[in-house]
Amino acid sequence: MGPWLVKGQSFAMVDRTVDLGLSSTSTSGILGFCFPSVAAIPTNVGQTLLASLMSLFPPPLQCFAFWLSRDANRAGSLTIGTLDFTLVPNPALIANFSVVRTGHEFDYWKLPLLHLTIDDQLFTLSSSRIPGAANPIAVLDTGTTLILGPFADVKALYATLGSAARYDSDIGYQVLCKHAVIIGFVFGFPAREFRLHPADIAWAEGGTEDEWCTGGIQANDNVNSGDWLLGDCFLRNVYAIHCYSPPSIGLLSMTTFPEALEEFRAERGDDGEDGGDGDDDSDLVSAVVDGSDRWATATGYVKRWEQPPSGTAARVFGTVAGGFGFVVGGIGAASWRFWRGV
Repeated sequence: MGPWLVKGQSFAMVDRTVDLGLSSTSTSGILGFCFPSVAAIPTNVGQTLLASLMSLFPPPLQCFAFWLSRDANRAGSLTIGTLDFTLVPNPALIANFSVVRTGHEFDYWKLPLLHLTIDDQLFTLSSSRIPGAANPIAVLDTGTTLILGPFADVKALYATLGSAARYDSDIGYQVLCKHAVIIGFVFGFPAREFRLHPADIAWAEGGTEDEWCTGGIQANDNVNSGDWLLGDCFLRNVYAIHCYSPPSIGLLSMTTFPEALEEFRAERGDDGEDGGDGDDDSDLVSAVVDGSDRWATATGYVKRWEQPPSGTAARVFGTVAGGFGFVVGGIGAASWRFWRGV
């Protein structure tokens, strides 16, 4: 893999996949970069590729880092054992957080999420459903396109946008394509805010319907690894460094304001909406009452839109690295048998 040679690596040989569409994405496999405790490869078979790669470096360099490009004409970045200094001219600006462990062992790349901001106004979140967690738990996952959060929180979030947001029973939450809203995620400790590009909230890539875009944040209570799953709509806004020993995450904002707002308005046009008065208009933003799992995901099995969503059309993909989909999670939804490489 790149300049590194790993011998005797265990891997999963996939016999069958369901609705993953790997061939259509020119992807020949998935690399799961979760911790060994939840990896598809059991410890009695061998160690994960991440553990193998990290063993090649001394503890201070046991890290991998990535950035997902928003521009199709500009490549993203994945580095192992070092940073991409073309993206990080000043490492002192990186905010470092300890990874949260919600069980006996580390499993996924988790951070405590303190609250959100909506156009610089505090937006409080419901309590975590993870036993013993003092704050909601956010999981970083390159294999998920959108941001998924609890039904109650996501409904309340879109209600603050008034007539600029609505709920569609086939697509999910939608935002007016021209509506610029700035949403920030505040992690601790110490608390640091990371704001999202408005194009990641009014997500035109996911399909448009008249003047409506798919909302980059969707509701799902079935995320089994945490309270919030932060996919590409969040990760495009940060440079993310994952350090293995001890487990920590470093984040550097890659989205700057007012430049992002200017880019959004230049592309979409002037915003004719003011975001409403924050009242909950049940005709526009309604609760999901059927518990449907259209946007369902676990960190091990994720869905990523290949075309405007029809309710079921989805595919898996992370950042392409050497012909593999790169997913900061585990491998699932497949039938496999284990092999050991030489």
